[in-house]
Amino acid sequence: MNKTLIISDIHTHIGKADKIIKFEKADLNILVGDYFDEFYDNPQINSDAADWLNFKLKDPKFVCLMGNHDIHYIYPNSYVKCSGFEQCKLMAIDSVLDKDLIKNIKWYYWLNNNTLVSHAGITNQLAEKYKAPKGLKAFKKWLFKKELEANEALKQGRPHWLFMAG
Repeated sequence: MNKTLIISDIHTHIGKADKIIKFEKADLNILVGDYFDEFYDNPQINSDAADWLNFKLKDPKFVCLMGNHDIHYIYPNSYVKCSGFEQCKLMAIDSVLDKDLIKNIKWYYWLNNNTLVSHAGITNQLAEKYKAPKGLKAFKKWLFKKELEANEALKQGRPHWLFMAG
C-alpha cells in the first residue's frame, strides 16, 4: 500500500516540515499551502522558504497546493492579499521562486481519484453556492472549469471564489 503524507500551513517552518517528511518516508507528499508568512518573520526566512519550495516543486514525490498566504506573493492581484503580506517579503520571494515551476502549484489535488484535497477547502457550502453539479464525474469537470476561471481572474486582477479555498 502506498503511504501519503499531507502537511498544511508550513508558514516558513521548513526545517520542521523536512523532519516530518524524512521521518514518515511517504511515497507521496502533499503540501497543502501556506509556505510563507509567519509572525515575526523576515524577507530572508521567506526567501529560504521559496528556495525550499522550488526543490519540492521539482520532485515527483511532492504535490504542492496553493494556500491563501501564497497567492499574493505569486500573483499581483489585490483581491488575494492576506494578513502578513509585506512588500519586502514579496521582493525576496520573487527573487528566488522559479517562475517556470510556479505552474506546478495546484489549487487542489485528487487523491486516489476520489478524495479532494485543497488548502482552505472546497466545501459543500461553496459547491452549493456556485451551483456545482451532483456526481463525481460532473463535479470534477465543473471544478476544472472553475480553476480555469480563477486563473484568468488572477491574470486580470479580478476576484474569484476559488481564492477563498486556496
